[in-house]
Amino acid sequence: MPRRDDLHKIMIIGSGPIVIGQACEFDYSGTQACEVLKAEGYEVVLVNSNPATIMTDPKTADRTYVEPITAEVVAQIIAKERPDAILPNMGGQTALNCAVELAENGTLDKYGVEMIGCDLKAIQKGEDRKLFAEAMKRIGLEVAKSGYAYSVEDAEKLAGELGFPLVLRPSFTLGGAGGGIAYNIDELREIVRQGLELSPAGEVLVEESIIGWKEYEMEVMRDHAGNGIIVCSIENLDPMGVHTGDSITVAPAQTLSDLEYQRMRVASLAILEKIGVETGGSNVQFAVNPNTGRLIVIEMNPRVSRSSALASKATGFPIAKAAARLAVGYTLDEIVNDITKATPACFEPTIDYCVVKVPRFAFEKFKGTDPTLTTRMKAVGEIMAIGRTFEEAFGKAMRSLEDGHQGICAGGKEGADKLSDDELAQAVATPTEHRIFFVVEALRRGWDIAHIHAICGIDPWYLNRINDMVQVQESIRGLRVEDIDADAMRLLKQYGTSDAEIAALTGSDERFVRAYRKGLGVVPSMKTVDTCAAGFGAPHIRQRLYWVADADGEQLHRSWFRKSGGRAEFADGGGVIGLADTAFCGNGAFYGQPGKGVQQQQPTGGYSFSDGLGNTVGKGLEGYAGHGDGEAGRQKQDRSTSTAGSNCVPLPTDGFWRNADWLLCRDGKWRPVEPGSCPLAHGTTARVGRLRGYGNAIVAPQAEAFIRAFMEWENAYRS
Repeated sequence: MPRRDDLHKIMIIGSGPIVIGQACEFDYSGTQACEVLKAEGYEVVLVNSNPATIMTDPKTADRTYVEPITAEVVAQIIAKERPDAILPNMGGQTALNCAVELAENGTLDKYGVEMIGCDLKAIQKGEDRKLFAEAMKRIGLEVAKSGYAYSVEDAEKLAGELGFPLVLRPSFTLGGAGGGIAYNIDELREIVRQGLELSPAGEVLVEESIIGWKEYEMEVMRDHAGNGIIVCSIENLDPMGVHTGDSITVAPAQTLSDLEYQRMRVASLAILEKIGVETGGSNVQFAVNPNTGRLIVIEMNPRVSRSSALASKATGFPIAKAAARLAVGYTLDEIVNDITKATPACFEPTIDYCVVKVPRFAFEKFKGTDPTLTTRMKAVGEIMAIGRTFEEAFGKAMRSLEDGHQGICAGGKEGADKLSDDELAQAVATPTEHRIFFVVEALRRGWDIAHIHAICGIDPWYLNRINDMVQVQESIRGLRVEDIDADAMRLLKQYGTSDAEIAALTGSDERFVRAYRKGLGVVPSMKTVDTCAAGFGAPHIRQRLYWVADADGEQLHRSWFRKSGGRAEFADGGGVIGLADTAFCGNGAFYGQPGKGVQQQQPTGGYSFSDGLGNTVGKGLEGYAGHGDGEAGRQKQDRSTSTAGSNCVPLPTDGFWRNADWLLCRDGKWRPVEPGSCPLAHGTTARVGRLRGYGNAIVAPQAEAFIRAFMEWENAYRS
């Protein structure tokens, strides 16, 4: 379907003042929508009461009205501008509520203005808790047991039926405003009274408690032809009971099985169709009982949401741009991916990294505010970090808070290390901005994962990953920086440890740590956010980049090797695999070095040293191990020469063999390497080094054994 030519002038309503729950995310979305519609040849009229935004820049829209976002004022602007359509789902809850009021009071019909992106019925079904629950039941999806209160007395009656605690959700409010969790009758009365005042519909949903359940979000796109895609799945680290805007979130979801993901995917698309979201992006939230797997629908937003900006930046998929084009007639298969320039928007984004969002709070600016996190959002900002693993991304995010923390183990003023065990248990159980640091302290003290999970409800998978980070960092506490070799430094970086944290743990200076790290050759690599996990070549001009620790130390793959005559070679001359260390072996075998190809040990005992491309390399690293008589010895010799008949083979000075774990002996059995032993004591052995859990290197006396050893190591690694 081509773009609609019956539309010429389109009005976009902004989000208004920056408030908790509705900030620059909607400026991001609204600006993209304005730019796209102008590029498509439409005249764009923007209404936004906040001049301190990008979207109110004079170049963003054709006409900009910095006026209050009320139905009365917007109606006057409509009377003057006479737009053909209004796009209400780019400005958050403020814009949506204004559009609903304009439709209900007859303004849109009076001036012949069409609501595009979503219609009045879809907004009402998605935002009105009662209508939404009824719609879900019609398509066989479960919602939490609940009732609707239009007065405090109604809420008290429902409390008698459902019992405490209760989750209270006013209809048509932003960021959970007016809502909360009531544990007793007094809290119920206070929250309901406030919720009724803030709800435009004067309605509060009184819902059974699902505190402690796992929470997920799905960012969904749909076009008018019925095509739908899942842009991104997002998982809350905190269990239900904490507003998703106040929770640490992870994309893509890490603890869902494929079956559970597919259930949510199908349910999300069915929800958009049932609610009547004709085009654009929506956000659907689910809760899963971690014990029974029971799935319920929490809510959906028939508009671009706060999470849409996160999902857009996490995947590279421009949700707001696509939603604006869908609103004017395009279908997903007609919109070209901005980054790949080769795939349509109907290709669901695929990411080969992990994204972590951590909220930022400012309770110090709101004196007297209860810092306990509930279903009402309190965060004033957030940090997004990207890494190859959860640990790396989480570490990046935690040290980016700008609140005194240098990461998970250093800085901050919460004083977790000074608490007694009972005090720490209470701090772990209470959802606050600092709870994650209390969890880290509990792990440092050696508390059982199951015990911590029972206290705070955080999934054991995440607790185990954070525990790995803690243990890696604790392994260097009290050491000198000079005691950390390249492997250990690389591992620290892969587990999200900053230079500042290393300095704090070793009693050193951050600048010295950084210089020392670079001297070891441990530097970050650049990766791209390309929406397709490198499945298509992306033009460099559109690439979005992120740093990762030693990205070249990827897992080995058999296709990266080839057999040539009697020797094993890297398939591309050594450029694909960047091993963390050098692999080496005895007589008649092979060794490899990052970027240097694979070299063969001469049968006479001498060696050749090349770059894998036929070029002779001059001096290399110093260090050798003798093995002709079975005794380990070390010598120094210039690698620029090759001495036939010598008993020396290359040994890296960073001590590769000290970090290896297993020895493949001539009888075909694997045996652990004794600390301090030399793996080259017998020239007929093959070696696999795990390099502290990440890097890898394989050695064997001949090409067949080289491949066989690698395959055995790979199978063991995966298991």
